[in-house]
Amino acid sequence: MKENVLRKNWIDAAKAVAMFIVVLNHSELRIPGVNFWGGMFFVPAFFLLSGYTYHPDNGTYIDYVKKKAKRLLIPYLVVNLFLFLFFLIKRVLTHNLSSDFVVRSLFGILYGRNQIFIRSDYHSNLMINLNAPTWFLPALFVALIMLEGFYRLYKGNEKKVVLIVVVYALFATGYHYFVPVLLPWCLDIMPFFLLMMLAGNLLKKIDFFNENDEKLILEISPKIRRVVIVLLFIICIVSGLLNGSYNLSLSDTGKSVTLMCTAAISSSILLMVIMNLLDKKAEKICSILAKLGKHTLTILCYHYFILVMVMMVLGFLDNYLMNWIMQYPDWVLQMLYAVEKLVAIVVSIAACVMIDGIKRKISHSV
Repeated sequence: MKENVLRKNWIDAAKAVAMFIVVLNHSELRIPGVNFWGGMFFVPAFFLLSGYTYHPDNGTYIDYVKKKAKRLLIPYLVVNLFLFLFFLIKRVLTHNLSSDFVVRSLFGILYGRNQIFIRSDYHSNLMINLNAPTWFLPALFVALIMLEGFYRLYKGNEKKVVLIVVVYALFATGYHYFVPVLLPWCLDIMPFFLLMMLAGNLLKKIDFFNENDEKLILEISPKIRRVVIVLLFIICIVSGLLNGSYNLSLSDTGKSVTLMCTAAISSSILLMVIMNLLDKKAEKICSILAKLGKHTLTILCYHYFILVMVMMVLGFLDNYLMNWIMQYPDWVLQMLYAVEKLVAIVVSIAACVMIDGIKRKISHSV
């Protein structure tokens, strides 16, 4: 099945929801329940969706790697070099330039991680130019080319691909618990991303969302599908509560790697189920989310930089209006704080959408 056939509105809508949770967490705005449960899927969902839309490429492997590099690595390098130059000029103008800044910045871009060791403080961070969220791009690139490579190596044999990924995951689990070093481009947690992609690919193979008119070898009835969804909901709640929150960018898997994978896969599938249902029951709402989801890559690249800039401007306004603001009780101040964060989120997303629109116009005109 071709990728453009699988490109449904609900897929981009799911990306939009996951992307919003990313921006929400980076804004440090806490909404009861949303940050915690959204944290279960906001990164894994992208890998499951990539697995769902994945199909073996007919060209050469080198061409496949080049295509994914153009899609993911070029934007990664462009945004990182832009942010590096921006803060380089800023430091030059403020007479605060140091060799440590240059070395850490460039090494962080090449390493694709914010730090080398699991337990690190701010002073040892590598991605210090508001570019830490971009770690996701090289990680997704590696996951895609590895998955394609495994399918080619084993000539599409699903069982062998799953077996090699499981073995890789077992080694990675041991590495995670005994070695405190984060490998470049998320190689230490890469098999967990691959498992998520295989889970997404399995959903397509069994036609979990009833989108394929062809008769499949594996398929489930609507009744079994409803039972599976209920079980996934229970599994998500239980594994999420037992494991707690996690941060895959830092290889923080919570209390257990197994619970993390369980919570990540189950919550991501539930997100996909909800967006698929929304597409059927409220198509206009889903279409609006889908339009936003089509800009996900640019938003993931630039939102943090814009978010911090907007918060700085709002911070200056707070200082200017401090005497007036302090007259109100604490609950009013907390509400104003939340509104500021929401404004920053909306402005940063809107700015990224505009940037993406400009980029597309330029690419079409060239």
